[in-house]
Amino acid sequence: GTGIADMKNQFKLNVYPNPAQGYINIDDIGVWREPANLQLINILGQVIYELNTQQKNISIPVGQFAACIYTLQFKSGEKQKIEKVVITR
Repeated sequence: GTGIADMKNQFKLNVYPNPAQGYINIDDIGVWREPANLQLINILGQVIYELNTQQKNISIPVGQFAACIYTLQFKSGEKQKIEKVVITR
């Protein structure tokens, strides 16, 4: 369901460009007091990039990764957000 309890664990994450070639930019990460953990996960479920940060805006270099669909998983305290990102060549 979508109640108040669910809403407090949701937040907006701006991920662009998507599809991406060289970099993925992520805005509004550091709005939480807790440090954020960010993982880029391939289709095999392997974490290919991980970052712990409290920065508000970051860029992830993705030029070395294969063209595919990836899962970007973001956790900060109790909050979690998952985005699909596409890397193209």
